[in-house]
Amino acid sequence: MHPSLGVSLAPRCRYSGFSKGRDLISNSVLSPQQWTHVAAAFKPGDHLSTFGGNPVSCAAAIAAIKFHQREKLAAQAREKGAATMAQLQHRLGHDARIGEIRGRGLMIGIECVEPGSKTPNANLAQAIIASCRDQRILLGRGGMYGNVVRIQPPLVITEKQLTTVIDAIAKALAQQD
Repeated sequence: MHPSLGVSLAPRCRYSGFSKGRDLISNSVLSPQQWTHVAAAFKPGDHLSTFGGNPVSCAAAIAAIKFHQREKLAAQAREKGAATMAQLQHRLGHDARIGEIRGRGLMIGIECVEPGSKTPNANLAQAIIASCRDQRILLGRGGMYGNVVRIQPPLVITEKQLTTVIDAIAKALAQQD
């Protein structure tokens, strides 16, 4: 049971983190089929332990966890995300080209559609992202049809910076009239 979502989650992939000398933390995401293939390559004695992490990487991970807890970043993400979605809804929600504004915390998606329908509009999403990039705001694109503008800022983003992001998106959308 995932405590914040209130749903049971069945893993669909395996995630592993490995510390290496060249960087602090590396990781990989593998499907069950990929993991089975990788695991089959190991013979007894090939892999000794997952407890031998690089001390620098472990110290960095502990510091990051402590910072996350001390600054209450999860609670801040919920609060900032709710305020950001409310502002986006106020500024963009009336536009017929916006199908839905959705998200959880600071993971927010703005669905772009053809006006008056639910037909995905990937070109509009790409145009908004390009305009925002020109304004020095980096956004992502997602959705099954590439029509969702994704806002996924760092958890330490300020409210002033979020307002700048919202202003840039509103400007980008207005440029597409």
